[in-house]
Amino acid sequence: MRINKDFKFYELVFYIIAVVFIIMTCLGLFEVVHFTDNIQNIFQAIFLISIGIGTIRKIKVAGILFIISGLFFIISVL
Repeated sequence: MRINKDFKFYELVFYIIAVVFIIMTCLGLFEVVHFTDNIQNIFQAIFLISIGIGTIRKIKVAGILFIISGLFFIISVL
């Protein structure tokens, strides 16, 4: 099995972070674990920013839009 060398290490790290936080968000939405609305928004913001950083090298517009939407989630918490 060949590994695609086009992936950078930081992209993989941010994708793993995104997966962890989307799982935590889903657990909160399905009320398996109880989080406040502010914490849910922070989890969603971390997810969006992580996906944005992971995709910004290949798809610049989508990466920037993910990061901007993550920042909007953080602003909505404040």
